Amino acid sequence: MIGIYWTDIDTSFGDRPGTTQIENQLWARVISQAEDLDTANAIVKAAGAPQDFDGAAGFVATWYLVEAYQEQAGKEDSFQLTLLYNDFGESWVIFSYETLEFFSTETATEAFIGINDEDGILGQQIKTVSSDEDMNAILSGSNTGIPGTYAYRISDQFELTGCGSLSRDASLSPLSGTESGGTVITIRNLLKATE
Repeated sequence: MIGIYWTDIDTSFGDRPGTTQIENQLWARVISQAEDLDTANAIVKAAGAPQDFDGAAGFVATWYLVEAYQEQAGKEDSFQLTLLYNDFGESWVIFSYETLEFFSTETATEAFIGINDEDGILGQQIKTVSSDEDMNAILSGSNTGIPGTYAYRISDQFELTGCGSLSRDASLSPLSGTESGGTVITIRNLLKATE
């Protein structure tokens, strides 16, 4: 499981009063365009990927102007997750944060950032967000040289640094996890969802 900003978020496509059609949305797409791949490759290399790393394709999910679930507070978050892999089975995840205005909701008092295997045994909680200071630290921090942008290797072994004071290596095996609804997503070589 990859938790870019784990809290209760509204993605109701602007169905609430006072919202537009572009707010409260989750967008996803596969990336294979050279320009997108060049940008993602540069980001992971800045975070420590070998200079000969050449991401072949990936997947991007963007949470745009999302609000806390069942709240009308008017605070919005925007962030993006990118999965990038090469032809040799090396995979990276990029977390990019543009706007963070809330972390707590009616049902959650904190937001979490982290990576776990499917059993919840191996992984790393990168950051617990429980204050405005934590949100500001995420937006201004980086392990890539780009404020608010972090990249981590998630294949075979991953090293987590830069989003907090925690750092350690851990093996992920197998390299897949179950998301809501029971769909297994394999994060290796070819990103594919299987039933």
